[in-house]
Amino acid sequence: MLKRLAVLVAIAALLASVTIHAKKPKRLVIEDQAAWDCARILVMGPFEIAGHFEGEYDPSFYLAMFRNRLASGLRRAGIEVLYGKEGDGVRGPGVLVLDGEFLELSTGSRAKRFWIGFGAGRSKCKVTMRATDSASGSRVFSVTHARLSAEGLKHDELQENITEVVDDIVRALIARRHQCESPPTGQAVTDQAQVRTEAHAPGIQQERSPRLAGILIESSPENAEVYANGRFIGTTPVRIEKPVGSRVKIRIEKFGRETWERTLSVEREDIHLKIDLVQVRTKIQRLS
Repeated sequence: MLKRLAVLVAIAALLASVTIHAKKPKRLVIEDQAAWDCARILVMGPFEIAGHFEGEYDPSFYLAMFRNRLASGLRRAGIEVLYGKEGDGVRGPGVLVLDGEFLELSTGSRAKRFWIGFGAGRSKCKVTMRATDSASGSRVFSVTHARLSAEGLKHDELQENITEVVDDIVRALIARRHQCESPPTGQAVTDQAQVRTEAHAPGIQQERSPRLAGILIESSPENAEVYANGRFIGTTPVRIEKPVGSRVKIRIEKFGRETWERTLSVEREDIHLKIDLVQVRTKIQRLS
């Protein structure tokens, strides 16, 4: 009986490892290769939760985590990402508009993963999204992807699923992006976009005031909450921008780790913070 149980557990572990290491999105279709190759700006619209939701935190927490991770990955590939008010009205050559929805966003059951196993209680993140050319309105690409937790016993496996989904999608999109043969010559319809895309948009007439500095914040471990001047901006890794010459108070928090807090003088165009969060030490008091 014990040998049979051991075999079943080994099979389950093997199947779980396949799920963990799967990296290709379930479906990725590039419908306009030239538009994707020459994209300079991606404006993210709101993502809705169209399917089942179950999480340890409010839905906005997971949506912000997804958005910030996706923006950070695409920016490293040379695509500026705008969202919220900063993306309002940004249209023109080389500008894509991204929208989508979560088909499932569930943290699952840690108890079921532990006591039952074999896929019971798995957390899941499944998302579908589409990018269209803001100038022509034609579809540029569409992608659908999902990640399941294997047999993890973390407090909130959903955060790991979201990270894996985003990383898989970004990796696949970058792999399908090639040299732009016909760079867009027009201007994006916003002064703000001209400032923000200075490094990535050849041919655009930039207005250099105000000059913004990018602050990339990473932590070990990841998925720590980041606050700028008291306002929650996302989870690590995350990137923000502040005017050069300004000061910003950064606070990083994660359960079980000491809070990190500093006030930065934004004097350079690029700031990269890599913070090792110190584990909180619990004191054991002796009873007299």
